[in-house]
Amino acid sequence: MAFLIPILALCIPIVAIIAGTYAKVNGQKGTVNPELRTKIAALEEKVLELEKDNLNLGKTIHELEDKQNFLTRLLEDKS
Repeated sequence: MAFLIPILALCIPIVAIIAGTYAKVNGQKGTVNPELRTKIAALEEKVLELEKDNLNLGKTIHELEDKQNFLTRLLEDKS
Protein backbone atom coordinates (compact mmCIF):
# COMPACT_ATOMS: atom_id res chain seq x y z
CA MET A 1 0.00 0.00 0.00
CA ALA A 2 2.94 2.30 0.63
CA PHE A 3 3.98 2.01 -3.01
CA LEU A 4 0.60 3.34 -4.11
CA ILE A 5 1.02 6.72 -2.42
CA PRO A 6 3.91 8.00 -4.61
CA ILE A 7 2.17 6.74 -7.73
CA LEU A 8 -1.01 8.61 -6.85
CA ALA A 9 1.00 11.69 -5.89
CA LEU A 10 2.48 11.79 -9.39
CA CYS A 11 -0.99 11.82 -10.93
CA ILE A 12 -1.97 15.06 -9.20
CA PRO A 13 0.39 17.37 -11.16
CA ILE A 14 -0.54 15.66 -14.43
CA VAL A 15 -4.23 16.29 -13.83
CA ALA A 16 -3.49 19.89 -12.80
CA ILE A 17 -1.56 20.53 -16.01
CA ILE A 18 -4.34 19.11 -18.14
CA ALA A 19 -6.99 21.07 -16.25
CA GLY A 20 -5.01 24.29 -16.66
CA THR A 21 -4.51 23.69 -20.35
CA TYR A 22 -8.19 22.88 -20.77
CA ALA A 23 -9.14 26.10 -18.98
CA LYS A 24 -6.83 28.13 -21.23
CA VAL A 25 -8.22 26.57 -24.38
CA ASN A 26 -11.84 27.09 -23.34
CA GLY A 27 -11.09 30.61 -22.18
CA GLN A 28 -9.98 31.65 -25.67
CA LYS A 29 -13.18 30.24 -27.22
CA GLY A 30 -13.18 31.01 -30.98
CA THR A 31 -9.44 31.62 -31.34
CA VAL A 32 -8.31 28.07 -30.52
CA ASN A 33 -5.71 26.50 -32.74
CA PRO A 34 -7.08 23.19 -34.12
CA GLU A 35 -3.60 21.65 -33.93
CA LEU A 36 -3.48 22.54 -30.23
CA ARG A 37 -6.87 20.89 -29.65
CA THR A 38 -5.61 17.72 -31.31
CA LYS A 39 -2.51 17.66 -29.13
CA ILE A 40 -4.56 18.24 -25.99
CA ALA A 41 -6.95 15.44 -26.92
CA ALA A 42 -3.99 13.10 -27.46
CA LEU A 43 -2.56 14.08 -24.06
CA GLU A 44 -5.90 13.49 -22.38
CA GLU A 45 -6.04 10.00 -23.86
CA LYS A 46 -2.52 9.28 -22.64
CA VAL A 47 -3.39 10.48 -19.14
CA LEU A 48 -6.46 8.23 -19.10
CA GLU A 49 -4.26 5.29 -20.09
CA LEU A 50 -1.77 6.20 -17.35
CA GLU A 51 -4.58 6.36 -14.79
CA LYS A 52 -5.81 2.92 -15.84
CA ASP A 53 -2.28 1.55 -15.63
CA ASN A 54 -1.90 3.19 -12.23
CA LEU A 55 -5.05 1.46 -10.97
CA ASN A 56 -3.83 -1.87 -12.35
CA LEU A 57 -0.48 -1.39 -10.61
CA GLY A 58 -2.27 -0.63 -7.35
CA LYS A 59 -4.29 -3.83 -7.65
CA THR A 60 -1.18 -5.84 -8.49
CA ILE A 61 0.69 -4.41 -5.51
CA HIS A 62 -2.24 -5.26 -3.24
CA GLU A 63 -2.32 -8.83 -4.56
CA LEU A 64 1.44 -9.19 -4.04
CA GLU A 65 1.12 -7.91 -0.48
CA ASP A 66 -1.64 -10.43 0.20
CA LYS A 67 0.49 -13.26 -1.20
CA GLN A 68 3.49 -12.15 0.83
CA ASN A 69 1.40 -12.02 4.01
CA PHE A 70 0.04 -15.51 3.29
CA LEU A 71 3.51 -16.93 2.73
CA THR A 72 4.82 -15.22 5.85
CA ARG A 73 2.01 -16.68 7.96
CA LEU A 74 2.59 -20.09 6.36
CA LEU A 75 6.29 -20.03 7.20
CA GLU A 76 5.61 -18.82 10.74
CA ASP A 77 3.12 -21.63 11.31
CA LYS A 78 5.69 -24.24 10.22
CA SER A 79 8.23 -22.98 12.76
